[in-house]
Amino acid sequence: MRERREATRPQLAAASGLSLVTVNKTVAQLGRRGLLQAVGSVSSGGGRPVQLYRFVPHAGYRALFRAEREKEHLRGTLELVDLLGVVVQRSTALFTRMNPASADDWLDA
Repeated sequence: MRERREATRPQLAAASGLSLVTVNKTVAQLGRRGLLQAVGSVSSGGGRPVQLYRFVPHAGYRALFRAEREKEHLRGTLELVDLLGVVVQRSTALFTRMNPASADDWLDA
């Protein structure tokens, strides 16, 4: 879903090698979490139309923190990244008056 952005449950089953029952359960769980959204239906090529789902990358975020030493200071960068890996927000702060040994210990941890 991250690559195609939209797919039906049969397409997801074929692409993943999972059974349709497993895909149905997983799609329902992801839908409840807001990660997939039903966006309409498409022809199944003979039977009833099948539901089309779209991946919602902004339904979840990850926070990444990086710290770098700059002389006696520590520069920290916090990035908020969506589920596609796109940085949606970035903040930087400079930490001063830190004991260099404690900064090293903190960075190593």
